[in-house]
Amino acid sequence: MSASWRFWLTFSTLISISLGLAAINLNDSWRVAIRNVVLPNKRIILAKAKGDLIGNGRSFTVLKIKNQDNINIEVYENDLASGKTFFKARAILPERRDGLFNYKGNATNLLLLGSEKGPGLEIVAPAFDENLVPRMHIYKFNDASSTLDSVNPNSMRR
Repeated sequence: MSASWRFWLTFSTLISISLGLAAINLNDSWRVAIRNVVLPNKRIILAKAKGDLIGNGRSFTVLKIKNQDNINIEVYENDLASGKTFFKARAILPERRDGLFNYKGNATNLLLLGSEKGPGLEIVAPAFDENLVPRMHIYKFNDASSTLDSVNPNSMRR
């Protein structure tokens, strides 16, 4: 096999691979199908906390979940009589990397903490942005609208 023939065989193979990858990239359905095979969309529970988010004796479970695209904070209400849980709210963090912080000597990546504004607990969830700068997100569960409302960090008890 001559050097010229090996060159053209390698060159045509690389061109064929490049054209195939370009076709996959330009066709949305092909790209999504291959992405789902290579990177399946799994939900990974990063942290779990339980507490009374509204201060009236009801039990809630808060989960910090990472999936393929982002990190979510999800709130579920626990029905202690039946043992069932009911989805209540979700907030999507703008960052994609899980973070942690030190609270009273313990490293944590999800915390339920009281505020100065009244009963109930706030949800504190740290994350890192694309430059690995730490960000702190604080949410208050709104039972009337079943939403997570963003809270100013200055209102938190220390």
